[in-house]
Formats: sequence, C-alpha cells, structure tokens
Amino acid sequence: MRAWPGEPFPLGPSWDGNGTNFSITSENADRVELCLFDNDGVETRVDLPRHTAHNWHGYLPGVGPVRVVRAVRPVRFRRPVTDFVIGLIGKAPGRYNLYLGGDGIGQRLNVLYRENVDEPTILTALDELFARYAADRNVAEQERFGDYVWRAGIVSAPAPHAKAVNA
Repeated sequence: MRAWPGEPFPLGPSWDGNGTNFSITSENADRVELCLFDNDGVETRVDLPRHTAHNWHGYLPGVGPVRVVRAVRPVRFRRPVTDFVIGLIGKAPGRYNLYLGGDGIGQRLNVLYRENVDEPTILTALDELFARYAADRNVAEQERFGDYVWRAGIVSAPAPHAKAVNA
C-alpha cells in the first residue's frame, strides 16, 4: 500500500468517505511511518510521502475510520527526541478513542485513555500530557512516554474480563 500526497491540515487522521488523510507534526523527523492493523491484526506499514510546514502527510484511499492506527511516530531524528507511541481508533468522522502506554517495541500494548473524543480534545489532552512528561520524566533512565504514563498512573491495566464457566 502506498500513500498519495494528501493534505497537511487538519492534523491527525481525517476520513472523507473514500479514504483517510493522515497528518502528523514533527519538526525533527526525517521520515514518518504509520503502522496500520486490519481486523485480523495484520500489520501494514506506510511511509507518509510529503512534508509541509513540519507536518508529514499522506492519503490512503480505501482506509476507513475503523482501522487502527497503533503507532504513529517519527522514525529517524536529526536530534534526539522521545519515541511516542499513541493509538487512535476512529469511531466516526472526527471522533476517536485515544490509547496510551505502549512501550514502542510491542511488549506492552496501549490501553484506552479517552473514549469517543474529537480532534481538539485529543490535541489538548496530548499537549497537557507531553508537558507533564517533559517536566516529570526520569531523564537518567531515558524514560519513554509510554513508560511514563504507566508510572505516573495516567493509564493502568484494564480489568480482566470474566470468563463464562459451565456449571
């Protein structure tokens, strides 16, 4: 799958009924890669082909709002920055579930942080979390964002599902 050029705005994923435009801001990335998962959990990685005003963007025809964007992160940097792993699941045009807490290497998955929120709410929440992270992270241990949100109690493990038992 290859992305078309797409548009730099609005930020985030935007579904138009035929496909989804993705736009991610990064002043430091040399490349941005999306990791998309279908309903069977099969991963497809797609490079965003264009860079406009610090926004990496691309359009994926046929990708709807219910596809999972597990990792949207800069791949290589001109200067060191933190590896952010944030999950978005589209619920409807302009509305998403926001997942946080993944470890960036696939050993700990993101968990639900906010449910069915609009894009401005996501951006506000992330701005606040990034500010907390910048101020409170464990620099000596090079703590990543996903590890920080767990340690700070921002996210926690979901409750286990009850299993049906035959009597």
